Amino acid sequence: MFSHSNRSSPDKITDKPKEQSKEVEQETPRNASAKITERLNKVFQEASALGKNRSADLVPLTAEYDQLKHQFRALVSVVKNYKTKTVAMNDAKFQLAEQLATMSKKSPIYDEIGNDIDEETSAALKRLYQRSEPSDHRRLTTTDEVTALKEEYRKHQGTDILSMYGLFSFGAAQDVANSNEYQTHVVDYVVEWERVVTERIDAELKYTKELESTRRHYEDKIIRLREKSNEIEEKGKEPSKGQAEKLARNEDKLKDAFTKHERQAGKLCALIEAVTHEGYKDLYPLVKNYMKWEMNRISREHDIAERLSETLECMSEKMGSRKSVPKLEEQKYEKLEEPVESETGQ
Repeated sequence: MFSHSNRSSPDKITDKPKEQSKEVEQETPRNASAKITERLNKVFQEASALGKNRSADLVPLTAEYDQLKHQFRALVSVVKNYKTKTVAMNDAKFQLAEQLATMSKKSPIYDEIGNDIDEETSAALKRLYQRSEPSDHRRLTTTDEVTALKEEYRKHQGTDILSMYGLFSFGAAQDVANSNEYQTHVVDYVVEWERVVTERIDAELKYTKELESTRRHYEDKIIRLREKSNEIEEKGKEPSKGQAEKLARNEDKLKDAFTKHERQAGKLCALIEAVTHEGYKDLYPLVKNYMKWEMNRISREHDIAERLSETLECMSEKMGSRKSVPKLEEQKYEKLEEPVESETGQ
C-alpha cells in the first residue's frame, strides 16, 4: 500500500545492547498524532491552492483507502495479540520459577534456585506487578523504577541478587514495565494513527458526497428545466421570462456546486494519496518505536541472563561440576543436558 520512488538507505544503528545499555527514547502517540495531523493539513492546504479537478480519481483512490482501513484493523489486531501472548508467556515463565523455587526448599541448592529476596523489596516488587494497568490513583510501572529498586537492593544487601527466583522476580516487574512501554509506544501509536487518518478521511468523504449530491441535484433540475423549455419551443412558443430566469438561476447554482465539489474532490484525492501512497511517512515512526522497544527489551533481558549465568555457575560448583559457565558474550547457546531415561526405558 505504501510506496515511494526515492528510496534511501536505513539509519545505521551504532549502539548495540550492552550490560549497562543506554535506553533509546521512543516517540509518544500524542506527538505522533500532532505530526500526522499537521502533515495532512499541509497536504490539504496545498491541494486547495492548486484547485485541480480530480473527481474522476476518487473512485480508485477510495478503493485504495478502503484497503488501507482493512490493513489498519489487521495491524491493530496483531499488535494487541503480540502484547497478549507476551504477557501470557511472561506470566507462565514466572509461575515456572515459583514452582521450581518451591521444589528446591530444604535442598542444598535452595540459595541458588528459590532463595527469596528481602521482605521490603518483595513488597515493592508486588506493588510494581499490580501497576500493569492505568487507573485514577496509580501510575504505570516504568523501567526506571525497576532499575532503581534493583540498585537499592544492591546497596542495601551489598551484593547482586543471586537466586533464580530473585532474578525472575525482578524480571517479572521488568516485564510489566516493558509491556507498559509497548502499549504506549506501539499499540497506542497504531490506534491513534488509525483514528487520526480514518476520522479525517471519513469526514472529508462524507462532505464530498454531500457536495456531489448537491451538484447532481442541480444537474437533474437543469435537465428538467431545459426539457420543459424545449417542449415549449417545439410548440412554436417562447419560454416565459420567469422560466428563463429560473433556468439561468439554477445554471449559476450548478456552476457553484460544480466548483465546490471539484475543489473538495481534489483536496480529498490529495489526502487519500497522503495516507496511502505516502503512508510510509507515518509507518516509519511506528517501526522505529517497535525496533527500539525490542532493542531495549532484549538488553534488559540480557542483564538478567548474565546474572543467571553466575547463579548457574555457583549451583554447578555445589553439585560437583567444576566446569565454569562461559559468559554470554563468549557463547552462542548453552548446551542442555539430555533427559534422563527411566529404568523401564520410557
